[in-house]
Amino acid sequence: MNGDLNLTGSTLVVSEINPATFTEPAVILTYTGTLTGDFPEPTLPSGMTLEHNVTAKEFRLVRSVDFYAWAAANSIIGGPHGDSDNDGISNLVEYALALNPAASDGQTGSYHPATGEISFNKRQDAMDNGDITYVIQTSSDLVSWTPDVTHAAGNTSTTISTTLTVDGPKKFARLSVTTSATAP
Repeated sequence: MNGDLNLTGSTLVVSEINPATFTEPAVILTYTGTLTGDFPEPTLPSGMTLEHNVTAKEFRLVRSVDFYAWAAANSIIGGPHGDSDNDGISNLVEYALALNPAASDGQTGSYHPATGEISFNKRQDAMDNGDITYVIQTSSDLVSWTPDVTHAAGNTSTTISTTLTVDGPKKFARLSVTTSATAP
């Protein structure tokens, strides 16, 4: 499109993409002037993301960075449950929590003894792609675990946290991470 582009009140719906013939980035809209507005929550096929390249003045579709794309880009071995860097943290947890897949990370979250808060930072790509479900589970005996906080795929909160009672009976907590991404 030559000239200014006004997206105020517009919608973008992309219903189907043939993965066999899709070449990225797929430029879907260009402009030469100024841009006003934006696409509110575009409807895109699963695994796709809309990017706005301000310099090139274009909107384009790209594949989302799911666990398997991240693993391939980082030469991860062992799949989701492997431990490519041998630090005791599974590859899937490294992806979900924005950890370094090539070096030992130490701790995966934080605990504040004064308040009893446990929190974990979530990877932006995992949130953008919506391929990770995070669940903090709690237990009083390390045998029976109950979901305490769940962030389903698509939850955009940058952290997941819960607060344990500091003066009550002992309670344990753990983070469970699952992916909806499918292996290529």
